[in-house]
Amino acid sequence: MLLKRKNIYYFRWQIPTDLRAVLGKREIVKSLHTKDKLQAHLRALPYLQWAGEVKTKRIRSRMDESDREHWTSQPLLDTK
Repeated sequence: MLLKRKNIYYFRWQIPTDLRAVLGKREIVKSLHTKDKLQAHLRALPYLQWAGEVKTKRIRSRMDESDREHWTSQPLLDTK
């Protein structure tokens, strides 16, 4: 889930096919603003937690419209 481009680490998560329509994206890539691998792992933790929560919800049941509103309002999906 870590990606390195031009010596900067990024968090990258490929969204499972069945969730792409719900979340409106194929993948999420966020800069971790560091060249240090250890710092990158630490900074990726909130994103990993978020992805884990989405996966857990996916396993428990299919997402409905209220879930979509909740998960798409998370800062991780901002296009900034």
